[in-house]
Amino acid sequence: MNNKYEDTKKYNLNRFTINQHFIPKESIKRFCDENNQVLLTNLNSKNKKTVKVTSSDVNFIVKRLWNQHAEKRTMKNIEDNFQKTVDKIVDNPNYIFNSTDNNSISLMYSLWEARIDSIEHFINNLKENIFVPVNIEGSNISKKEQETLETKNCSYFNDKGEMSSRDYFDIRISYLIAEKMKIYENLSWGVLHSISSDFVMPSNPTYKDEIIFPITPKIALVPTKGYDIVSISDVEYFNKLMIDNSKLFYFKMIS
Repeated sequence: MNNKYEDTKKYNLNRFTINQHFIPKESIKRFCDENNQVLLTNLNSKNKKTVKVTSSDVNFIVKRLWNQHAEKRTMKNIEDNFQKTVDKIVDNPNYIFNSTDNNSISLMYSLWEARIDSIEHFINNLKENIFVPVNIEGSNISKKEQETLETKNCSYFNDKGEMSSRDYFDIRISYLIAEKMKIYENLSWGVLHSISSDFVMPSNPTYKDEIIFPITPKIALVPTKGYDIVSISDVEYFNKLMIDNSKLFYFKMIS
């Protein structure tokens, strides 16, 4: 997914992450074939075109939407803990989740929702800087100084009283995760295992009583403790639910 973003200084010497995955790259890879490809249907393209893409495809990324602190600290910690839990489930679908596992899944689901919310917010506003209506005196600092502050996890206001949208989304995402976790923190997650049909992976999370969180083509998580084998018709139902809820795309394993 393309979006307007602020360029770094030449050569990006601070090594800021430009291409930011809003669905973890490791999660996409679990659906990939031996060529690191999945079959993606772009819901915003003419005739909803379906193509083979890699886990680094532009549809899976936004460009520098949030700052480096969010990318390398807040989000990385959540993603790393989630992937550790997923590894346990893939190795043993009957694995009994402990409280740490449940928390890691809930945090990742909350992060997914927060990222999508922020993407939609940015699309509707398309601003590199956000005016903050508070009595703060900004500074006319150089690009180099701005980037130095970002490496030190510091925010700044420019001479117009505006905050970088990247800093704004760092704060917004953290806030949204905290709000979502008020709902999800006590969930006991369970596993759906498909023997034959494959789950799709949507761009947007599902909500409320219909939460389903695919982690592989054959395994999906649901906020109901336990383990169930699901039928072809069950998978078709869940896939339709996820596709109908998606706004950007959905993808699946290449059969």
